[in-house]
Amino acid sequence: MPEMPVAKSLAQTPEAFVSDKMITREVSCAVKAGKLRKLASRLSTHNMTEPSETVVARNLWHIVAGYFSGALIADRTALENAPANDGSACLVANVGRDIKLPGYTLRPRRGAGPLPTDRPFIADLFLSSTARAYLENMRPSRARRGRWPKSWRFPTAQTSVWDTSTWAAGNRGPKKELP
Repeated sequence: MPEMPVAKSLAQTPEAFVSDKMITREVSCAVKAGKLRKLASRLSTHNMTEPSETVVARNLWHIVAGYFSGALIADRTALENAPANDGSACLVANVGRDIKLPGYTLRPRRGAGPLPTDRPFIADLFLSSTARAYLENMRPSRARRGRWPKSWRFPTAQTSVWDTSTWAAGNRGPKKELP
């Protein structure tokens, strides 16, 4: 999928996009006219037929970049290269408010932004370097209000070799099924 340029009109917007001040009025009129569908706060799509979760899943990282330009994909999301099983995507950004999307929750936190060792990712996002991702995940975290914890729960020293290799292979429980 190509990089998302700053849209100056609805004709230049991708399938799912986060509106900005330049196109807010045009988006609002198009939603009222039935030409666009609103998926979440500031998030709209041209796709009127597919389920919202499918549209968001296909465009997730471009949507994240629309809400949090220049953000760092961090914590367990950086190690797994995907949102957690409950749909949580952990980020480091200047804004600290969770954003709920159909099937996903963007969970930003404040912290050090991208470092020279972090890798450029999709559409103005960065992915934590492997070393940074492991260090971030060594920090204890807990699940709150039914959400997955932001960091992995690494196996303990008492864990058997088989359990550790199963964990390392990615068998960490049931995966969230996409529509």
